[in-house]
Amino acid sequence: MKKLIYFVPSCEAIIFSAAHKRWAQNEAGKTVLDGEVVTADCDVGRDAGYLPAFSAALALGRQPHKNLYALYQGWMDTLLALKAARVTGVFRLATDADQAAARRDALCECARLDAEIARLRAAAAGEKQMPRQVELNMEVKRMEAALAAACARL
Repeated sequence: MKKLIYFVPSCEAIIFSAAHKRWAQNEAGKTVLDGEVVTADCDVGRDAGYLPAFSAALALGRQPHKNLYALYQGWMDTLLALKAARVTGVFRLATDADQAAARRDALCECARLDAEIARLRAAAAGEKQMPRQVELNMEVKRMEAALAAACARL
């Protein structure tokens, strides 16, 4: 089983991207992504508070050594810890696979709720009927409460 990780430097940031790969089942000699691609950009200005901890956590010696799959999963979990740190303000690695999975789910939920809140706000701003505006704003408040709960799980 092969793995995939890219480090792509840009002008202000370094973009990390990691994913598991496997041999394709239907086509000999081809590989496919196995699961989600995890990406994170590292901006020195924005991430200065937790950049030393993040850099240290990426070190090969700090990653799981069981097999290559576990090694790449460790790197992917470290990228997710950076994303979570941007929300919580604290860089902290997951202590086990269950905690890492819960963090991954919470990050997905936060992204989904952020998008939904933006959509609802845009709809409310364009709404002409006052009762519908109130309804949309109440829905924004409910989504913001759900977002706060998802962020608390990080």
